[in-house]
Amino acid sequence: MQVPCLYKRYADLTGGPGISMELALSAHVNAPQRLNEATVLLLGTVTGVPVPCLSTVELRPRDHNWLHAPWYGDAPGGAMVLGDRIYLSRTLFHAPWGQDTTLHLQWLLLLAHEVVHVHQAARAQRGRMRFGLWATGRYVLSFLRHGVNAHDRAPFEVEAERGRQQLAALFKRTGGIHGAHPALHLARMNDVEGMRRWLQQVGAYS
Repeated sequence: MQVPCLYKRYADLTGGPGISMELALSAHVNAPQRLNEATVLLLGTVTGVPVPCLSTVELRPRDHNWLHAPWYGDAPGGAMVLGDRIYLSRTLFHAPWGQDTTLHLQWLLLLAHEVVHVHQAARAQRGRMRFGLWATGRYVLSFLRHGVNAHDRAPFEVEAERGRQQLAALFKRTGGIHGAHPALHLARMNDVEGMRRWLQQVGAYS
């Protein structure tokens, strides 16, 4: 049964990444991870998702759920949200501490979309499975109205996609959307004060 897997996003469509570097470099590289403080600051400032909500986000590889979803493969794959958990393909799950900064950029842009879904679940006070069922119902209604465009036109997806668009727009006007962007480096190094200064310099943080 594929219904729960409708609630997922392909990284090539949204970009994607941000994890705790200290935890990521531990021996338990497949253990659940949290966003590091610099990434929380960046995503919170850009998407408007409250810091307490971002701090609860748990990132897991997709084989940590019984469906092993999302089913996009690993080149680079995508994400699926269930409440406060974001399940990622293994390629994306490991992106923040890998050598490929372009992949890390995809991860960060993807996360700017997915954390809005986490906030949607928190606002509605829905647990993981209840949120998955709710999202599935929204997709069904959107399919009846929009057919094959159901995913992109579902109102809660439109809201989440604004998070990715806002981060992409910020990167575009401050040096371009590429793996060498200074904000990506600051997130990677978990440089919280550096991130705060950069956000202030570009007028995104007061």
